Amino acid sequence: PVIKVALSGTGLYVLPKVPMNVAVTMDGDNAVITWDAVTQNIHDQPLIPDYYFIFNSSNPYGYFGYNGSASGLQYIHPMVGAFQPRMFYRVVAYKYYGRGSFDLAALGLEPGMTEAEVTRRLKLASE
Repeated sequence: PVIKVALSGTGLYVLPKVPMNVAVTMDGDNAVITWDAVTQNIHDQPLIPDYYFIFNSSNPYGYFGYNGSASGLQYIHPMVGAFQPRMFYRVVAYKYYGRGSFDLAALGLEPGMTEAEVTRRLKLASE
């Protein structure tokens, strides 16, 4: 005898929470950006971001461009104090849900890219 069973399922794509307590201090001309770890549970499983992406702008209401990424809770923006009297930062947590290993270098991220372009490339990498 043969038994046929139809199975279906849905994936759950959960964005990490926003990093809290983002702080900027100056170390000479370098801006040191720090933040609290993102901690949350989804179905009793910890959701820990793989990377944090840092965006910056000289205008808090203007365009924020990609500055860099960190796997830890700190990022240093070198020499920004020598060229900008004020700088604003946004930190975005990212969790990789794709198949295989995540290769940040293969994304070709460049300083100044829009957040939308960075997000588009991250989405392509996870497909």
